Amino acid sequence: MVSLQRLLSGDIQFRLKHVLYIMHLCGQVSLPGHYKEPWKTQLHRIYTAFNWTLSGAFCLSVALGLFLNTIKEFGLFSERCFVFGAFLLCFCSNCLLNVKLKKFLTILDFFEALAERHRDKPVVVMLKKMESLFLLALFAMTAQGLTWEFLIYPLLPKSDEELETLIKLYNLKHPHNSLPFQPYIPYVDTSEPKIFYILYALFVYIGFLHLAATVFYGSLFPFSVFHLKTGFIILKEYTQMVGKPHFNSSGQPVFYTNLFDNEEMVLRPITQDNQQVTSDCQEDGQLCDVQAPRLARLGISMSTDTHHHNLPRVYFPLDGISLSHTDCLNKAQETQINIPGGNIRKLRSLCYDKSIRRLFKDNPTLYESFYLVQLMVFHKRLMQQRNLMDDYFQDMFMPLTVIVIVMLIVSMFAGFMPLLPGIVRLKMIIMASGILGYIFVIFYCGELLASCNESLATTLWLSRWYTCSQGTIRNMILFLRMNQKQHYFLIMRKWKLSYRWMIGVVRFAYSVFNVMRIRKQRSG
Repeated sequence: MVSLQRLLSGDIQFRLKHVLYIMHLCGQVSLPGHYKEPWKTQLHRIYTAFNWTLSGAFCLSVALGLFLNTIKEFGLFSERCFVFGAFLLCFCSNCLLNVKLKKFLTILDFFEALAERHRDKPVVVMLKKMESLFLLALFAMTAQGLTWEFLIYPLLPKSDEELETLIKLYNLKHPHNSLPFQPYIPYVDTSEPKIFYILYALFVYIGFLHLAATVFYGSLFPFSVFHLKTGFIILKEYTQMVGKPHFNSSGQPVFYTNLFDNEEMVLRPITQDNQQVTSDCQEDGQLCDVQAPRLARLGISMSTDTHHHNLPRVYFPLDGISLSHTDCLNKAQETQINIPGGNIRKLRSLCYDKSIRRLFKDNPTLYESFYLVQLMVFHKRLMQQRNLMDDYFQDMFMPLTVIVIVMLIVSMFAGFMPLLPGIVRLKMIIMASGILGYIFVIFYCGELLASCNESLATTLWLSRWYTCSQGTIRNMILFLRMNQKQHYFLIMRKWKLSYRWMIGVVRFAYSVFNVMRIRKQRSG
């Protein structure tokens, strides 16, 4: 009870990175740079290769036994096909993860860094609690299922009907010594006591070896989408602040210097010491000459052009994004600030300087441009992770789509087949319901991905953008262009992961069942 209270309060956290570490210990994946000694890294790679070879040989042997022998009894075949499909999907996903490990670690590190830097946000706290609860619950359910299927069930006594079925299908001399997944080994009777106990030990080892992998791959896509959606929710909160004074949680006025890192600069009153530091500044709203050598040392060039007295402009390029806005100064002038991409971190540290605080305070439209640029940079980083996710999950969804469709067809056909026993049909209906539930979650995640850009554009329209300068308002058009379309995830680079496609598939399946029902009534 105490542990549950600590889990609900957020003191105990169990995230995808922890499950990935358990997979590393189980030899499912070899994390780069985990060991300092090279010999430990090499030894772990050998251990991982051994587990891969063993899992691949087991998968091939079980597949041959399933499609050569078990298929003769359709009820048993449909039941075993569901579990074997989940194991095969886990094996294929594991192979893909090891091939694209560096790219996946980049995605995972980004989500971990985003959650850590915004850990005080309510949406991040809620995401961490939900992730911990779901992963632990899925871990317990998977462990219970594997314990029954791999450890307890082979040792239970079997009925006479089951023994007759095993003798007929596999030609066993000792049918009570049989595994749930009977492997195909030519010219070998797997029911012999010595062979059976060796296979049973390997069977249990392989089953619990994939415990963490089953939990990991079952929750990988949903929680990757939830983490990305959380990033867009945080960006929406910052977008709502466009045109408003910015305050921190303590109620102090602040300047945000880096939205992604959640860095801010408290706006303090100008003291006498600060006035002495900036005593050489020009009057009438011009930029400080004291700041020019400091900015020049960072590679930031400043130039003033007074040709356009009616429409002063300020250009603020950052990370390849060039913006312009109208500067509301008392004297008309045009100031150009060029910031090299390599000196962004140096500029971030410079923003804590008193002169930069004075710069933003005396030139609010300059801070408007800087804040808008930070919104665009934040959005750009989120979209980069979205592209990495699309590239990774495109390959993952190819075997997932095929295997899930086969599992769904077999389970639904067996569930509505009147020749099978009632208990078998009930199992198949439960399995089909589980698959349909998981498919609905996948399509729900697809809708979440598609709605990120649209909701961000809506939030910008509902903000106080009309209180900004005319130049900043014009620059918002570029930000709106980046978010004017829904960006759906594509299955096999063709079908959109949307509710519309899901409803079409459900309608087609319903039509097929209606045709089967009508034909059955006519034949009866």
